[in-house]
Amino acid sequence: MLVFSDTQAILGALIVKIHKNITGRYVEFLHPSWCSEFLFEEKYRDECIKLTFDFLFDNLKIKFARFDLPADSPNLRPLIQQCKSHKVHFRITPIMGHIIVPLTSNWAEFQKSRTKHHRRTFARIEKKLSKAGSWQTSYNEGNVGANIVERILKVEGKSWKEKYYTKRNASDWTLRLLLNASQLQTRTDPSFRWSVWFLTLNGKTIAYQLANEYKEVAYFLKTSYDEQYQALSPGAFIINTAIHELFDKKQNKHIDFLTDFPYLQTWSKKCVLRITITLTKGNISNVLQYILENPLIQRILQFVF
Repeated sequence: MLVFSDTQAILGALIVKIHKNITGRYVEFLHPSWCSEFLFEEKYRDECIKLTFDFLFDNLKIKFARFDLPADSPNLRPLIQQCKSHKVHFRITPIMGHIIVPLTSNWAEFQKSRTKHHRRTFARIEKKLSKAGSWQTSYNEGNVGANIVERILKVEGKSWKEKYYTKRNASDWTLRLLLNASQLQTRTDPSFRWSVWFLTLNGKTIAYQLANEYKEVAYFLKTSYDEQYQALSPGAFIINTAIHELFDKKQNKHIDFLTDFPYLQTWSKKCVLRITITLTKGNISNVLQYILENPLIQRILQFVF
């Protein structure tokens, strides 16, 4: 993490990872969905981006960088400006968008804006849960309660995702990273909250929705459910519960789903467009990166490696 500050306050931060691939040293945001923006105060934005370029391309001698941003990001203009100043090549390409749910109305109005099928679907899910036993949902702030993380991991261990990774002899490192980063941020920034909604059936936690709440935006980071209860649609139900409660809390301007997967249109069709800006330092690096971005070359590399 790069942090920019004066003697009195933090002016901005940049959370990135630096690694090596066949093109050389490479820098990108820590995660392309839930950690993909330059967190700079407006007043100091241009200077912080200049210092970022000085550090990455002059001090660290980075040759390649990739940043995923909203298409209307206020950081895009100063980024391009610094590319020209530092003689860094750049290319901009469209990527997956983010579906958002505006929280400017109330829950009743939001429900009216949905279709009858939407409302009936969740009424049916609630009836199925009631037939299956005693159920309840609960909201928890992540820094309260000793067993929050344990409950999340227990559900995750029984999800379809766990089976997916087990078959490939791999692990989902993003969840642990999310939880660790959220706990750290909560301790250092009072305006940051990480929140978890749980769905419990007959005393057993069967689904959760994990979110970060920061600067009037609720970011839905991860949803998982116990695969044994798939027929009850617990994942969709806990998402809907979280949305309902965020409408009632009136503390955020919108929810950001961080992806544009089709099933999320259940709650909203509003999508924020996003782009990737790829940076390369030097003509040779630029040509090499351009070649490696060719879809045919990428397929060959996947086959070889």
